[in-house]
Amino acid sequence: MRENLRFCVLGGDLRQVCLAELLAADGHAVRLLGFERLRRETAIPPLESPEQLTEADCLVFPLPAMNRSGALNTPFSAADWSLSALWPMLRPRQVLCGGRITPELAAAAAAHGLRFHDYYAREELAVANAVPTAEGAIQIAMEELPVTIQGSRVLLLGFGRIGKLLARRLWALGAAVTVAARSCEELAWIEALGYAPLPPERLSGRLGDFDLLINTIPARLLTEDDLLALSPGCVCIDLASAPGGAERRIGTCLSAPPHTLCHPKKGGTLLYGGRSNSVPL
Repeated sequence: MRENLRFCVLGGDLRQVCLAELLAADGHAVRLLGFERLRRETAIPPLESPEQLTEADCLVFPLPAMNRSGALNTPFSAADWSLSALWPMLRPRQVLCGGRITPELAAAAAAHGLRFHDYYAREELAVANAVPTAEGAIQIAMEELPVTIQGSRVLLLGFGRIGKLLARRLWALGAAVTVAARSCEELAWIEALGYAPLPPERLSGRLGDFDLLINTIPARLLTEDDLLALSPGCVCIDLASAPGGAERRIGTCLSAPPHTLCHPKKGGTLLYGGRSNSVPL
C-alpha cells in the first residue's frame, strides 16, 4: 500500500472536519462532501462532483452515519444526500469507515460489493468520544441551572461510558449524585463508588427530588407525566441517541414553564429552552 492515500470525508460535524485536516497534515489528499454551510474556515477543498467518489481510496462516513430519515448524516449540508444514490458511484475494494453502522446500512453496502468498518465499535474511540459529551452536558447544566453544581441534587439515568464519566465529574464538583441503573452489578458499583443507587422501577415519586436530570439511556424511560412531576427549575438533559429517554411529545414538555429540557439531535446539536447550540457530542 502506498503511503499517501486519497480520502473523502462525507458529512458529519466538526469532528469530521478536524479528522480531514489531520489526514491532510499527514500528507494525504482529502476532500469534503456535505459541508457547504460550515461556518469555519478550512483548507480542505470540497468534492467537485459526487462522481469523484470513485477516485478515493477511503471514504469516511460520519458518526452516526445516517440521520433520522435514513439519509447521509450531513448537518452542514444544504442538500439531503441519499445513500442509495451514492452506492453506484462507489467501487468494490474501496475502504468505507463509519460510526454506528446499522445492520441495514451494512447490508445495503454489501449488496453493492462494499464493506463498512465501524470505527465506533472500537472501545477506545467510544470512551474518548464520551469525554466531550460529558463535559458538554456539565457546561450546559452550569449555564441553565439557577444554582451551582455544588450542592445540587443530580439524577443520572444510566451507568454506561457517559454515565460513569458524568457521575465522577459531578461528584467531584460537589453534587449529590443519584444513578438509576437496571443491573444488580451496576447498582453495586454505583454504591461502592459513593453515589446513591436507584433502580428504575423506583423512579416514580422520586423525580421531584432533583435539580438536574441527565439521561444517557437510548430508551424511553420517562413519560410526559414523569417530566411534569419534576421540581420547578429542574434542568433535564437527554444525551441518548434515538429514541432518547423522554416521551415523544417533547414539544409539549418544552412548553412546560417550570422546566428547561435539553434534547440532542444527532450530529451534535442540543436544543434547550427554545434555543439551539452546537456542541461537540
